[in-house]
Amino acid sequence: MNFYEYLAQLEAKGAPFAIATIVHASDNSPGRTSFKMCVTEDGTVMGSIGGGALEYEARNTALEMLKSGERTRIVKYQLKDKAAGGIGMACGGDAEVFIETITPRRQLVIFGGGHIGAALTNYANDVGFDVTIIDNRPEYANKDRHPRASHVIVADYDALDDVELPQNAYFVIVTHQHIGDNACTKALLKRTHLAPIYIGLIGSAKKLARVFNNMIEEGYSRESLAQIHAPIGIDTGGQSATEIAIGIAAQIIGTRWQMLFRRRLRRIEMPWRSMCLIHRCGSKCRSGQYASSIVAVRNAATINVLHPSLRFEMSWQSNRPMI
Repeated sequence: MNFYEYLAQLEAKGAPFAIATIVHASDNSPGRTSFKMCVTEDGTVMGSIGGGALEYEARNTALEMLKSGERTRIVKYQLKDKAAGGIGMACGGDAEVFIETITPRRQLVIFGGGHIGAALTNYANDVGFDVTIIDNRPEYANKDRHPRASHVIVADYDALDDVELPQNAYFVIVTHQHIGDNACTKALLKRTHLAPIYIGLIGSAKKLARVFNNMIEEGYSRESLAQIHAPIGIDTGGQSATEIAIGIAAQIIGTRWQMLFRRRLRRIEMPWRSMCLIHRCGSKCRSGQYASSIVAVRNAATINVLHPSLRFEMSWQSNRPMI
């Protein structure tokens, strides 16, 4: 596989990468002008800009940029001993390297072409996602209804094994019936090779607790269910399809950039009895306090059982079921 075929493969997978290119090099440099190398998020290198400390330093810079989201940088490396202010090379001279990070458009698959799916398609498109809509109703799965979707598929939710789905993608389950939601959830969990970055499932905490408990009895592991964001989205308090879609889009963006607010909250420690807030749901926790149905609970550990009759836990840290 040549260098450009490798880049095309990464882009097809939706994997971010950086390209380092020598734009100027002195005669003593081991790398010459136009030498290139690719660096992926896990540090894998394809190609070469000369090897040694030059390549090592450029690789580290590329990884730093991929982590921070920085787009471009030109770095001038002095090819001298470190004692002389260089990077630990004895050849002398210098090399200038242009480093550019590439973040391909991510793939978002929305199961359900209703009002929430239609609104989410527009928001996701605006922030760099290629959207695929899947619905079992032809009147809700067509280009007229979803003009900004890259792909629109009519498929039975019970026959998703016949539908090609992208790897390392984001999946949102917002069908018009809970039967469809259940079928889509199970189909994704069975296809472990998809390695989804995000799975979000709509529904109330009480309904989802019942669904997940049933799935555990059917043999699904707690670990596989714990990866699902459910109830889906950041709870903005909004009730309309558009407001719900905004909350889902915000959660997806947070996942994409790894800047979820829950990481900051982990450092907050407060007494358990001062945590619970009344928020729509009137279910009592074991302590007798009232708990939020989704968020607004900031305790140092976990809300044990949103509803005493269900074997279910919701962690404020991850805003997802911990079953």
